Amino acid sequence: MTLVRHALIPAFTLVPCREELRGRYEAWLEERDAEKAFTSEPREWLDRMAEHIATSPAIEPADCDSAGSDSRGAWEGHMRSSGTRSTH
Repeated sequence: MTLVRHALIPAFTLVPCREELRGRYEAWLEERDAEKAFTSEPREWLDRMAEHIATSPAIEPADCDSAGSDSRGAWEGHMRSSGTRSTH
């Protein structure tokens, strides 16, 4: 998509997808005042998921559980720590 945008708008700067996603993630965290909005466990899960999305061509439901190799990064751990009930 960025190549199409660059072809249509030559002044559009090409940025590696990984960098663009990281920048958007950082902006998203800032908009939500992440330091106050998230405790360490959900923030760790979010960071791991953001890295997975930035480095992987696809995301599967199982990736949500494997964002971390232990309960601190797993989807269920995130759901417990955020007070949200899991639907699976």
